[in-house]
Amino acid sequence: MTSNELFFGLYGLCEGQIAGLADGGKSIRLDGTPIIGENQQINLAGIEWDFRAGSIDQTPISGFAMVENEMAVGVELRSDKPFVRTINNRELSAVRVRLNFNALKQHHENGDITGYAISYAIDVQTDGEAFKQVLSETVRGKSSQGYKKSHRIHLPNKGAGEKAVELGGVRKLGILL
Repeated sequence: MTSNELFFGLYGLCEGQIAGLADGGKSIRLDGTPIIGENQQINLAGIEWDFRAGSIDQTPISGFAMVENEMAVGVELRSDKPFVRTINNRELSAVRVRLNFNALKQHHENGDITGYAISYAIDVQTDGEAFKQVLSETVRGKSSQGYKKSHRIHLPNKGAGEKAVELGGVRKLGILL
């Protein structure tokens, strides 16, 4: 299974203008792995990087048009108990919901280990109106090391009232062979 988690990072450390990276992309390491290998090939698929030396007239780095603030909630989601988070910041245009499935597998009496499927839904409520489903998803597969899924949920831009996001409908669908 492949997770859809993304990392957007902006790292800057200097006082004034600097000369640059000692060896380009080979100088940038993530978890000890250089993003560009000795053979000039990209070691990490899908990675993009850029560099600014710190000059006064430099252009901004693209891809950071939004401001994000992450808050861990740390609740166990169950089919009999949806989770609702009320958001009082009326200027928010979206929320990102990150789910962490500890494992997607089922152990059987005969010793077999099979995959699993879990369905969930995300509903949004604005200004006290009824909740409206904005996402319905099923995660299917087999994973013993856990699996992460991330969704960006756009919030309606109506009125000045509260917005509430409900994550519920989590249910186990059954066994995948």
